[in-house]
Amino acid sequence: MFKEGIHFHAKTIDLKFLIFPDSSEEFRIGFVASKRLGNAVKRNHIKRIMREAFRLNQHILIEYCKSSNLGLHLVLIAKNTNSDFNNVEKDCVNLLKLVRKHIQNTL
Repeated sequence: MFKEGIHFHAKTIDLKFLIFPDSSEEFRIGFVASKRLGNAVKRNHIKRIMREAFRLNQHILIEYCKSSNLGLHLVLIAKNTNSDFNNVEKDCVNLLKLVRKHIQNTL
């Protein structure tokens, strides 16, 4: 994923993904916060924020992948632990739209 995947960047989070042309690979997502960001409490807090931002906006990408019979693996990576929910959600929406546009252009 980290070597072969395509990546997009935003202010508060990064997104890396791999596309699989057949639906045998399921939709999978991971949330990552590096140890350099702080202690476990801070890392878990930012991961919870990223999970909720994705959950509220997953329809942007998941419905398109299901209708196109694509498999997709995503990783959302936190850049810092000082971000609030509104900024993370805004970046998440923009990144999901970029992924969708990239998928539509490559097919």
